This record gives sequence, C-alpha cells and structure tokens, in this order.
Amino acid sequence: MTSGISRPIADPLSIPAWPALRRLLMRSRGRLQREDGSFGEALRRLPNQGWYIAGGYDMRYCYIAAAIRWIMRGDVEQGDSRWVEDIDVEGLASYIQRSQTYDGGFAGSSSEEPHAGYAYCAVNALSLLDRPLEGSDAFHDSKILRSGIRDVPGLMHWLASRQFVYLTNDSESDEDDAVNFVLPESLAVLSLEDNQRHVGVNGRCNKAADTCYSWWVGASLASLGREELISREPSRRFLLEKMQHRIGGFGKNPGSPPDLYHACFGLAILGVFAEEGLSKVDSGLAVPIETVRKIERARRELLRASMDDGAARKLSKEAGEMGLGLRGGKPDWLTAINR
Repeated sequence: MTSGISRPIADPLSIPAWPALRRLLMRSRGRLQREDGSFGEALRRLPNQGWYIAGGYDMRYCYIAAAIRWIMRGDVEQGDSRWVEDIDVEGLASYIQRSQTYDGGFAGSSSEEPHAGYAYCAVNALSLLDRPLEGSDAFHDSKILRSGIRDVPGLMHWLASRQFVYLTNDSESDEDDAVNFVLPESLAVLSLEDNQRHVGVNGRCNKAADTCYSWWVGASLASLGREELISREPSRRFLLEKMQHRIGGFGKNPGSPPDLYHACFGLAILGVFAEEGLSKVDSGLAVPIETVRKIERARRELLRASMDDGAARKLSKEAGEMGLGLRGGKPDWLTAINR
C-alpha cells in the first residue's frame, strides 16, 4: 500500500527538524485564530478573494489549539532561542466566556443550544491555558478558568442535570430496552443520591443517554474539582451493565453494537472514576496520567533540542524511550532516533 504522496518529504527522523516542526506547528495554530479569539479548522482560498479561516465556530478547535499549546510550546520568554510565537490567549479566553449560554452550558455562541461536548472543550481549554507544565493534574488553581466562566454555579447545575435515572425492565433483553427516564413530579424531588441502580448521562436536554456523555460531563466536573456531583456508582453500573456489550466494548446506547469511539470514552470515564484494573485518566487531556508525564518529558527534550548552543542536536536516550510503555516494545522509528 502506498501513502499517495507524490513528492519526496523530509526524513521524519531528522532530529534538527523537530524544533522547526514545533515552530511551524505553533505558527500554523496562530494563523487559524480569528479576531474574536475563536479557532477555525483550516485555511481555505477563494478565487480572487484570498485566504479565509474555514470550519465554523466549533469549541473543539479551541480545545485542540489549547492542548497543542500546552504540549508543544513550553513557558519560555521572548528572546530565548526556544521561544515560538503564541496564540492570543486573552482572545481565546474571552471568546469562550462569551459562548456560555443562558442556562449555564456552552455552545459555539451564547445564542445556540448548549452541548456537553462543548462544555468539556470550553472548561479544559481554559484550564490548559495556565496549567503548570510539570507534575500537574487536570484540576489545578486556574485563574483563567475562574475568570473565563461567567456563571460557574449555572455551569455546575447544567452539567449535573445531564444525569437521569434510567428505567429498565430486567426481564427484557438489552436490545429490547427502550430509552426512558424518570420524570419527577417536581424539581424538589430530584436527587443524586447513590440509591439508584442505573444513572445515564445525556449531552443535551431531553436526549437519550449515550456512553460518551458520561465522559464529557464527568470529565468536565472532574476538571472543575466537583466530582462529587457525579452519581458515580449508579453511573458506573449503567456503563458496565447497560452500555457494555456482551461481545466486548461499549455501544452508543443500551444494546447498540460496540464501536471504538464509545469504547474509548467508556473506558476513559471509568479511568477517571479510578476503576480497578484501569490506569487513572487525566480528565483534561483524556489520556492516562502516566502518559501525561511522558508528554512532559518529551517537551523537556524538545526544548533542549531547540537550544542554539547545540547541546542537544539529538534527543536523549531518555526521551527516545518515553513512549515505550504504550506498546511494550521499541518500534523501529524510535530505535532509529537513538542511534
């Protein structure tokens, strides 16, 4: 099988190329930021009209930009040989702040319908903008996060309200289960006590439960330091007893066939819950905490490789081995780096 590339490309194992790629990557992120602080998906060119930022107003792009910045840029001052241009941090935080909706959720703008996935991206984009580079957790004392959310109680309420008691008849098969939920007689009787057998999570008001929203909602609350608002044990039972398929993996809804997307986020939120047998998962970066530490080590080596004095013209053996635990062996490309 060929890659479809018709022209030669630079050797990806060429160590001096890594600092250049870092600079280009950060520069390209900046080019995708609009004047209002939001990020688009790609640069497109219209005939006779020049370039424009395409991709709509999607909070996911803001989160991706913030994550790339935290992973790649480092905290270096202008004038340092390792410095690369930055995105407009204040502009991004301001755009996210303006995107909170009347009921506390987040959307592409304050006038659109809020969505749990957008809430996750908003919360963690803000958190990543001033997350410490070394040894930190997703929940930290983030001044940008505190100032970037206009209505914190409203957001907490909106996220917690995405949970509902899932009604099921144990005599029926999963495939025959109808998605249904408790409608309380009044708001006064709503409760998140752990005495309910199954609690599902949706992404918008009056929608069905979905495996991935257990992640988007649960991880958002974890990054805000409010994990107690998750009805943990009933949510765990719902994932393992209703969403996990008999052949393995997790489906979108109870009884639906499993897929990689929902398997990933089903396991990820269980990792946030500290499920026995799973690695603890970082709610801000959606990877195991040990992987976060490897990212930190890789950043240190990348910054070392960017120094003018040539002290690190090649990545050290320590950095070359930072990803070995992911596959249990040394891949060929990583072996070549250490030669």
